[in-house]
Amino acid sequence: MGARLTVFVGRGPLSAAIRQTLEDLAALNLVVDYLWVDADAFQSSASLTSCVLAAPNGGTSVHFMPLNEALTRTRATKLNIGVINDVSAAAGVVRPDQLAALTEAIDAVDIGRRAPRTNLLLAAVDTPGNAELPLLRGYNNLMLAPEDSIGPDVTPVAYVHGHEGTRYVLHCAAGIASLFGLWEGHADAPVLEMEPAHGETFRLVRAFYRRIDGQEVQQKLKERIFDTSKNPLPLLDHPGQNVAAHYVADYRAFNKECADELIQEYQELLHGPRVEGVSERTRQQTNTGAVGEFLRTYGKNLVTAPKRWLRSNSDELSNLTSQAIQSSLYGTDSRVQVGGGPLLGQENPRMAVAKRINREQVARDYAPLWQSYENMALTMIDAKPRPFGQSPVPRYPSAVGTSELGPVYVAPSAEVVIPGPSVRFGNNLPPQLKAMLRMDSIASYDQIEADRYRDTLSKQAEFRHRNIGQIIGDFGHWRSKHSDSFAVNVSDRLVQTMHDLDREATKWQASAKQLRNRREQQPKNLATAIMVLRWLGYVSFWSWAAFLGLWAVFRTNLDAQGLPTYQWVRAFEMSETSTKATFLGTWFVLWLVLYMSQVFLETRDEIRLLNRRRTLISDIEAAETNYVTCLEAQERIKIGYHQFVALSHQLGAVCERPFGTVRQYRVDNVIPTNDMPDSVLLAEATPDDAVIEKVARSFRAGMYRQGWMQGHVHEGRTLATAQLEHQAGIPVRTDNLHALTGRGTGTALDSMGILMAGPEYNSVDRSVDEWGSITQGLKEVVRREHAEILQPMRINRGGKKTQAPALQSLRSTAQVGSFNAEFITEAGRIHAVDKVDVAYFRPGGSELDAIGVSEVLIQVSRPARAEDIRVGVPRRMRVEKPEAQPPVSGDDWMPPPPSADRTPTASPTYMPGEGEF
Repeated sequence: MGARLTVFVGRGPLSAAIRQTLEDLAALNLVVDYLWVDADAFQSSASLTSCVLAAPNGGTSVHFMPLNEALTRTRATKLNIGVINDVSAAAGVVRPDQLAALTEAIDAVDIGRRAPRTNLLLAAVDTPGNAELPLLRGYNNLMLAPEDSIGPDVTPVAYVHGHEGTRYVLHCAAGIASLFGLWEGHADAPVLEMEPAHGETFRLVRAFYRRIDGQEVQQKLKERIFDTSKNPLPLLDHPGQNVAAHYVADYRAFNKECADELIQEYQELLHGPRVEGVSERTRQQTNTGAVGEFLRTYGKNLVTAPKRWLRSNSDELSNLTSQAIQSSLYGTDSRVQVGGGPLLGQENPRMAVAKRINREQVARDYAPLWQSYENMALTMIDAKPRPFGQSPVPRYPSAVGTSELGPVYVAPSAEVVIPGPSVRFGNNLPPQLKAMLRMDSIASYDQIEADRYRDTLSKQAEFRHRNIGQIIGDFGHWRSKHSDSFAVNVSDRLVQTMHDLDREATKWQASAKQLRNRREQQPKNLATAIMVLRWLGYVSFWSWAAFLGLWAVFRTNLDAQGLPTYQWVRAFEMSETSTKATFLGTWFVLWLVLYMSQVFLETRDEIRLLNRRRTLISDIEAAETNYVTCLEAQERIKIGYHQFVALSHQLGAVCERPFGTVRQYRVDNVIPTNDMPDSVLLAEATPDDAVIEKVARSFRAGMYRQGWMQGHVHEGRTLATAQLEHQAGIPVRTDNLHALTGRGTGTALDSMGILMAGPEYNSVDRSVDEWGSITQGLKEVVRREHAEILQPMRINRGGKKTQAPALQSLRSTAQVGSFNAEFITEAGRIHAVDKVDVAYFRPGGSELDAIGVSEVLIQVSRPARAEDIRVGVPRRMRVEKPEAQPPVSGDDWMPPPPSADRTPTASPTYMPGEGEF
């Protein structure tokens, strides 16, 4: 609590009845925070006291505990002592010596030193007694006037001794609650501001308390103000005009048109660039230049042919060796590649593209698309123009509006823009079935996962699971029902684009293959001639070389006669030298002719190939490039698709419940079922629904203006970021959220999507700040339109609820009226004790009932003395009729002897027991 706490002390039946009545009122959450001490039972700080404490949730609890423990639990910073003296009975009077133990215990604690002290006297009209009034020195002596009225301007009715009943106990308890600030929502005690009377004087006080419970009205207003199940029509920012947006007639066409416009803005980003074949211009050449070009190339090829032949054969041998080792040792699917040649089992082009693509760069490239997607979705809800597409200028999608001053259309609900987590399929499936399907809940805009879920269900149908047929039917119905949202349309366009790219890639692949075949289908006669010449050259050269080698070897192999062993060697040795030279020279010249003819033809083909028009080759390269581009575009869209899903998780959660789960805090049964004194008015406001709708509409007009959703998206992400930082223990950057990779990558975009789509995220009440500002406005509404928003009022009379009469406010009647003269003697009227000297008006407030009205009025008389009031008057004699006796003379008449004094018998006073209310 941390504020001032009142410690009451009393004794006798009336004190016990008042204590019980206050506890009953505390059980109804009407009074809070006080201690009650029985003077007869209190001996030390360890003595039990009745402790009433307010709980943080608005409830109130009653405890019995020692005084020292009670002071600790209340966490009070200051104390206030209130002595309750019942003047009507000696057993109800608290004497100074009976206060000594309590005052010593209170003075012993820091918060009790110099605590203000009040002595409240309770007495009805004509209360008997000969003793002096129990006035206490050092106390502010007050007497609660024994009267009751519904307001200061109404003639009060006195409580006469012997006729008080339970209503008098309620009157005393209510007066104590008003004087000492016990009513819920009233922390200030008016008695602390009163100037004490001096000497043997005291002051009369009377209290009025009114509470109009507006919790039900507040609850209805809160529900209506924060109701976004139907998209609030935002108020447009048109200067000098009060114009709101309109609901679109056909939201299906509305969503489709917006999705088409968004995807159309990013066609180049989604499809990637395309290239075309280029035809070269004709180059003019002279005869001499042509012959010179041929001779230069021919001479170069003649010289370098052996080197090229050796290199070609060496590379081919190396590749064959590497492939043999690769296939025999590591295998074709190994991560190790032997040599630099191609693997025996090369990966397909799609896998190669997927491996080399830079996912982070793709995510950054797609950031403008997803920022535009978010902007367009919010515009479809709150009608604020935002930039999207290639233009940085804020604008409307064509389906929303054509100009800022023209009509603007919005979706009828956020669900038809981006469905939230509550409409996912699978939320209510049994956990066992989810585990069997190995699938969690599915969002309608996640088309890829929905297709996979459908295929999984179809496979499970073969096993004839007990509920699988119904689940398949429910899934089909759910998908059909939520197939028209803006997010689903965007997802469809992305998936359809991937299918289109796949078909286009197949077309380019076939085109490249066809062009390659055309290129290879050239005249083959020249190629055949080159092969024949090369073969003849190999035969002539290697046969010539073999002949020379064998001749050189076998000529040294001689028989017994000194001649070569082999006949052909002997014949060749015996021939003339000129014959040998002619034979070997002719053979070599034959090879040289074949070799030069081969190089001649190869040089001609080389020049022809180098100078051929590149139209066909360029077309092949273009087809191959476009094929790879299509594959890359598909992989890029897959990366962007996961960004789209993660972002939609976030936006769907916030748009579904911009304020989270709006809590309703209410304390019920604040109106007792029995009759309260007229000075205590406990009423419940029951206005018509039309009045509530009128007030709610005025607040909704201020809340749901153009662009109202943007702040909630920012707040939702801020809360999600704080939760992620708390869980991970590291800062989470969200400054470039749209440029991060999406689902399944563990980035902030992915983690926030998972968190915000979870059931715990929207269970938080995010309307606290808005409701705090609204309650201030509601108080102003109550002040201006008190008669409308809180009318009619119902009160309890005779056990039945009835309409309360129209009353003037206590503030306006603070100095009106006077005390009941029946309680005041003639001397008191001469001293003007019946007049109101000073008044204290205190409005109250409750955190749980901002719209309700709670007010206390205390009226205080001028200082009075004992002879100014009708308390402790002499006992009256009852005169009985004497027997008739004729007088003796006119001078000796005597009145009949008085009868014996008879003390009036007072009717027993009923004290309320447990569970009074």
